[in-house]
Amino acid sequence: GPCICHGYLNMEKVNAERFLVNPFSDDKTVKMFRTGDGARFLPSGQIEVLGRVAFMLKLRGYSIVPTAVETAINMHPAISSSVVQVHGSSTADQQLVAYYVPNQGSSNTSGGTITEV
Repeated sequence: GPCICHGYLNMEKVNAERFLVNPFSDDKTVKMFRTGDGARFLPSGQIEVLGRVAFMLKLRGYSIVPTAVETAINMHPAISSSVVQVHGSSTADQQLVAYYVPNQGSSNTSGGTITEV
């Protein structure tokens, strides 16, 4: 349907990322909001919503995208790969935990802490 807003106030970069020219409209001034949900057209013409493209979690009121944290960790030259997840049984003691695999050429192969990450 039609967009219900024209964008975020004084946030041109975010507007350019989220409000795109609608490829389904002949009018190139019509915008479409990019929600972050994935979907596909079925042969019947119906739209199947597949869910969020980027998995987000809430931790102590903050929205966190684990893959973004993993990408930052994986940029460290001593790390081959990593996985980030929330650890803890209750909301009060939850914490973000990263598990990593060191590069084979890394001097830190004992499983110790890499403090620069």
